[in-house]
Amino acid sequence: MNCSKIKINYLRVARFVKKHNYSELYNKYIKPFILDLFVCFLFLIIFTSTNLIYPYFLKLIIDEALIDKSIHKLFIYTAIMFFIVIIMLISRYFVANKSLVVCQKIMLKTKQSIIEQLIKYSQIFFREYKNSQIISVIENDLQQIQRIAVYMITELLVAAITIIGLIFIIFTIDYHIAIVCVALLIIYAYLQKNNGKKLKSYSLGLSTSKGELYSYTQEFVFNISDIKMLNYHHEYKKTYINNCFKYFKKEKDITNLGVWSNIMGIIFNNLALVLILCLGGYMMLNGHMTVGMLFSLTIYAQQLFSPVTTLTNLYVELKKIQASIKRVSKLLHNIDYVIDDGYIYSDKPLCGDIILKDFSFRYNKDIIFDNTNITIENESKIALLGNNGSGKTTLIRLLMRLQKGYDGQIILDKNNIENYKLDYLRKNIICISQNPFIFNGTILENILLNDKEISEETVNEIIKLVCLEEDIKNMPNGINTIIGDNGISLSGGQSQKIALARIFVKDYSIIILDEPTSALDIESEKIICENIYRHFNRKTIIAITHRKTILEYCSKVYKIKNNQIIENKSIKLKKF
Repeated sequence: MNCSKIKINYLRVARFVKKHNYSELYNKYIKPFILDLFVCFLFLIIFTSTNLIYPYFLKLIIDEALIDKSIHKLFIYTAIMFFIVIIMLISRYFVANKSLVVCQKIMLKTKQSIIEQLIKYSQIFFREYKNSQIISVIENDLQQIQRIAVYMITELLVAAITIIGLIFIIFTIDYHIAIVCVALLIIYAYLQKNNGKKLKSYSLGLSTSKGELYSYTQEFVFNISDIKMLNYHHEYKKTYINNCFKYFKKEKDITNLGVWSNIMGIIFNNLALVLILCLGGYMMLNGHMTVGMLFSLTIYAQQLFSPVTTLTNLYVELKKIQASIKRVSKLLHNIDYVIDDGYIYSDKPLCGDIILKDFSFRYNKDIIFDNTNITIENESKIALLGNNGSGKTTLIRLLMRLQKGYDGQIILDKNNIENYKLDYLRKNIICISQNPFIFNGTILENILLNDKEISEETVNEIIKLVCLEEDIKNMPNGINTIIGDNGISLSGGQSQKIALARIFVKDYSIIILDEPTSALDIESEKIICENIYRHFNRKTIIAITHRKTILEYCSKVYKIKNNQIIENKSIKLKKF
């Protein structure tokens, strides 16, 4: 019956896997490591077999060596038991280590796939999913799944094989006692099943609460300076404490269920022991059982409920991580947000001709662009103006193919922009924003972005072009100064200078400047703008700005108004 219970649970898991298309997860992330898992399985068989054989030799020592007073048999059986223990320990060690390594490989492959998918997803995905939710899936959910995966490999098979082996052995010793044990197992499994149903509900609530708490904590830490300046930290602290209490309450409910599950295991374990001693003792007194048989049965009974408890705990853990598996699967297979790669790739750079033809775009029900047309010839220097929310940032994302879902055409050098390989497109287009990405590394690393072919002489020239020379001199380690996460040790102007320096590192065909000088002083802004427009006079430059310093270098100014991109001829321009 216990085997039937395992089969029922297996069928439920199989239906769950089929329902959520997890067979694809298996084929991609588990099947490649099937040989490693098979090795684990072999060591598990060795460990389980030795664990089952061990008590039998205790019976032989009592019934044969001690009763016959045979020192020879005592020595032989003791030596065999010692040898069995050595094999048991070695096999257990290999199982624990090998299973961990396999699970780490699987998790590494999964994390790599998630990162690759995130790179493919459009910006809409990141609007609808919080950064903290994504981080929580990658770090927390995957860690939980890895922990359970290791537990499954090392414990599930051991428990299942042990139960089957123990029932078989007990049946060979005495079928009356075997029937009693199986009956107790069925009752125990039924009670644990009811606990599992409650746990599934509790686990989903705990997982949601944990995600909200993580998101709230991240928001507080990332914005702590602004929160303090707004004198809003008291409210934040109060809400944070309330969220903690909600999480602790749900955590306590799950813990209580787990404790009750363990208590039931102890009760049934001791109940089985008492029944075996009573029934076995009666049979022994009537000459139907030896002392060694009764002694080995008590050991087997103690071993019997331990793997059942393990299977129950595993069932409980599987219920807990179902939500995690769903979130990981959703992150891996959200095809609605995937930006399809093109096929055009060339060793030659783009010319920089851009045409928007009958171009329309809407976000939800809001119309951003409505059947607008514009032609930007290569080597043009244009400015794009517009109110907040008019679509300037959206247009940049569409040109960089960070977003999709528009009508009409975006034509780049006579080809639809969707036909270009993403790598090729982004090697030819660079966008510098007013809040540039600065990672935790040195100033040099942030400028070069791992392009090691740039000479020191070229680097020094670039530093001068963006007025970064004096700033670097004041740094403790010069250009090799580590600047911390998000450029925490830099001013806004220094961060923008580092970002602007990246333009000079590679030969980009199209340069997009999105208010890149907003934090610079007037003198530095003039020098840097002149250097950029002089240096890249043969490139297409699109500036999204209202700053006069940049507008002076533009040949045309366009404005987004009434969902159209129209030329604004009222601004006087300097011909550069």
